[in-house]
Formats: sequence, structure tokens, C-alpha cells
Amino acid sequence: MAKICSSCGLKHKDRATRCARCNAPLAEIPVFKRTNSYVILAVILLVLGGVSTIFILRFIGPDGTARRIMQCYRNNDPEGIADFFPEFVLEDGWVTREDLADAISEDVENLSYHIVYFSLSDTTPPSDKEIKKIKKQLKGFPSFDEDLLEEITYVTVKCKLDHYYGFNSSNTHFLLIKYDGSWYWWPFETK
Repeated sequence: MAKICSSCGLKHKDRATRCARCNAPLAEIPVFKRTNSYVILAVILLVLGGVSTIFILRFIGPDGTARRIMQCYRNNDPEGIADFFPEFVLEDGWVTREDLADAISEDVENLSYHIVYFSLSDTTPPSDKEIKKIKKQLKGFPSFDEDLLEEITYVTVKCKLDHYYGFNSSNTHFLLIKYDGSWYWWPFETK
């Protein structure tokens, strides 16, 4: 502990008992060691890192993809929804992005509700039987490379809907595939 004069504030060595300048009694002041500062800084950084990780995970992976798809539906953005289709669907000439956006636009315009609020509630892997069926559908596209398929998951989203006759709650389920490092929506029927 260091010592400081209670009258004039002059700092003294630990062994001193009275001020050399004014002869007033000395008070002890705590000296913080650097290790305490480093420990506190490390704890703060760990907490901030954990919070940041949780926040970032909300916007990446299947949860983030589902959140962005639902946001596109909520904003009636068919072009945005079309961006969540894998490129191999478009490369094989089955449909153009513009045709896809037009078809989605028709579906969105014909909805009898508006999504007021949504929250992700669950992600679950499909059964082995469903995975085989999904892979069979995917193999129907000549540009599809099975080695690039990394993951398949169902996402459940709880929605609060504004119908023309009032509010309603609903669960929406859809399938996401991770293909070549990116998550895509797979809207084709699998069950």
C-alpha cells in the first residue's frame, strides 16, 4: 500500500508515518496490481464475446436464413425470396430467376394474411426416409453435386398473422439445405 498525506496530498513511501512537507498524518491508499486489471479486462472481453456470438448466430446459419426468408415474406419481397433458391435450380434452365420471382409474387399477392410478427421456434433434422426423398429430388437437377450437400434441416417459425377477419397464430415449417457453404430454401414438397 502506498501512503498519501491527508492534508496536502503528497505521496510518500510505504514506511513513512507523517508527511515530510506538513507533518500531517498519512493515509494508506490501495495500489491496484496489473493482474487485477488484466483479469477484469479478460472477463469483460469474454462476456462481450459471448453476447456477440449469440447475436451473430441469430443472423447466420439456418436460423439467420429462415429469419431473412420470413422478413422477405413480411415485406412482400418476391425477388428477395427468389434469392434463397440454389443456383443449380436456375442453371439447369428449369426456371429463370425472373419467372421464379413472378410465381412467388403471385403467391404473395394471393395471401389472405399479412405477417405481423414471427419468431423461430425450432430446427430439426428430417428423418432418414425424408432425407432419401430430398436427395432423390436434388439429383433430378443435372448441375446438382451431392458432394456439395452439407446439411438438411427443417425450421419451424411461429407467426402472428393479420387476416381479414382478425389476428391468428400459426406455425410455418420449411426445409433448408446447406449446399456448397450456403443455406438455401427448398420449397418442393417432401412429405
